[in-house]
Amino acid sequence: MNTLQKIRNYMEEHELDSFFVAKPANVRYISSYTGEDSYLYITKSKQYFITDPRYTEQASYECPSYEIVNWRTPGNTIGKTVGHLGECENIKTIAFEEDYLTFAFYESIRNSVKAEMIPTSNVTEEFRSVKTKEEEGYLRAACEIASRAFEKIVKDIRVGVTEKELASRLSHYMVMEGADTKPYGGILISGART
Repeated sequence: MNTLQKIRNYMEEHELDSFFVAKPANVRYISSYTGEDSYLYITKSKQYFITDPRYTEQASYECPSYEIVNWRTPGNTIGKTVGHLGECENIKTIAFEEDYLTFAFYESIRNSVKAEMIPTSNVTEEFRSVKTKEEEGYLRAACEIASRAFEKIVKDIRVGVTEKELASRLSHYMVMEGADTKPYGGILISGART
C-alpha cells in the first residue's frame, strides 16, 4: 500500500475530509517530490500539490498523479489556496501537522478556510518509521555514499586545516559520490574540546 493510501485510510478512520501536509520531509515522503517550497492537500478523491511558479514544472514531472496548484498569484496566500480548494470539494475538516506549523502559518490557514482545523501529530512519521524494501535500498546507498566520502575526507585531516574547510570538502565529496545535494547540517569538529 502506498503512502497516499495510508493517509486516506487514516482520514477515513478519523472521519477527516482532507489533510494538509507542510513538513518538507513528509511532502517528499508522500509525493516523491525532491524540490522546495511545496505543500500537499489531500482529499478523499484528489491530491493537490501546492507550490509556486519556480517549481510547477518540476512538480509536474515528479508528481504526475497530483493536480499542481500555483499558490503565488497576486493577493493570494497558501491559506486562501487551501480555503478555495476546500470550498470546491465541500470540505468540512482539514487535518494538519500541529508539530510543524507555526502559529502564524496556522492562523493564516484557519482564517481562510470554512472547514474545522484538526491537529495531528506524527501521522506521516509513523508511516515513515517502517521502511519498505525500496527505502532500505536508499538507506544502503546513502551509507555507501557517506563511507566513500569519509574515506576521502580522512586524507584531508591534518594540522592547519580548519573545521570549516573540512566541512566544505566533505559536502563536496558527498555530492561527488552521488548525494542529491549538499548535505544539510553537517557537523565536523576537531581540537582539544571535541
